Amino acid sequence: SYINLVVALVVALLVATIWSAFDRRGTEISTKYNLIYYWTIVVARYTSALGIIAWGFKKFVPKQMEIPSRTFMETPFADFSEQKIYWQYVGISQSYEVFLGFAEIMIGVLLLWRKTTSLGATLLILVLFNVCIANHAYDGMVHVGSFMYCVAGAIIVWPYLLPVWNLLVKRLDVAPYFFAPSFDQPWQKSLRYGIKGF
Repeated sequence: SYINLVVALVVALLVATIWSAFDRRGTEISTKYNLIYYWTIVVARYTSALGIIAWGFKKFVPKQMEIPSRTFMETPFADFSEQKIYWQYVGISQSYEVFLGFAEIMIGVLLLWRKTTSLGATLLILVLFNVCIANHAYDGMVHVGSFMYCVAGAIIVWPYLLPVWNLLVKRLDVAPYFFAPSFDQPWQKSLRYGIKGF
């Protein structure tokens, strides 16, 4: 089921190779590349945030993994799929399910704000990779979706890795620079906060 991701990666590498062959100026000359990269990260942040918040609310309520019903308890154990057993096992411990939902909602909230993006993206990778592995182990249905969130988290956190490495490992003074367009006009600020609030 990962074949779509492999196809997308091959197409992306092909497009990047063709683009690089035709663009002789290089990425450091044009500020358009910084703007495109900024909006790519914004789209990755917001789609990941909205998706993980929606996923978290299913657990926080809790509706994704419910308490086993009477028919479940009367069904022979061997008739269940691995995924059904795993979901019902988590459904029994509803406080754990609510905690998972709360954690996923908080990750989404962290991704919405630029100052907490790196923490949110790191937690997104850690939590959703766990979900991906659990779905592989129990033959679940959401392993590709959770893996895609891990990839999005890696894309989001990538620019922070070198400054963190220089700070913690090389013990250098670090003043990271990340491009962000200025929203100076009052209507731009209002629109930005309105979209974020929505």
